[in-house]
Amino acid sequence: RLPSGAEAKSQLERKLTSADYTRWRSLRQDIGWRAVMARTEARIKTSIWIDDVFLSLEPNAKLVYMMLLSQPKLNNCGVMSYTPGSWANLTLLHQEDLILALKSLEAGNFMELDECTDEVWIRTLAKNDGVLNKPYMMIAMSKDFGAIQSRVIREHFLDSLGPSFIRQAVDAHPAAFEKGTFARAFMDAFNERFAQ
Repeated sequence: RLPSGAEAKSQLERKLTSADYTRWRSLRQDIGWRAVMARTEARIKTSIWIDDVFLSLEPNAKLVYMMLLSQPKLNNCGVMSYTPGSWANLTLLHQEDLILALKSLEAGNFMELDECTDEVWIRTLAKNDGVLNKPYMMIAMSKDFGAIQSRVIREHFLDSLGPSFIRQAVDAHPAAFEKGTFARAFMDAFNERFAQ
């Protein structure tokens, strides 16, 4: 039965009790020690405007790079599906011009495209977007890593982190990594890549 108007109003006005807070906190800890929100913004370093390689790009390539960085489906590793048709619509470019811009970005080492898996990797996103500065974001990144299908992108992403990444992360944030840890798929790939 639906509550009457007075009952509904009293339910809405009910204040949260400490038991409600404890339940919410427990739920939050069950799903991960800190909730990670979906992307709502993109960080673009101002130093991009003194980067000779970026400045030498054609205007379309610069536009496409800004569009790629600001995509909401870009994960914490900097990887998303390759959808040139929808990107052409967003940028008002012909699809052929968009593909040429993507090739320029790839040649300039700004991104990598794997056409076999239809994935794009924005090479410096994890570093420049602040993912590598926050433990909970690093853990989210490690979970996103498991969804990358491209073997080449996975290897290049791990290479961009370097063999000392995990040790440095845990040394910098020891308390944080007591509460959470890197995802298993990420750890397995990392250990395999950097096995000495």
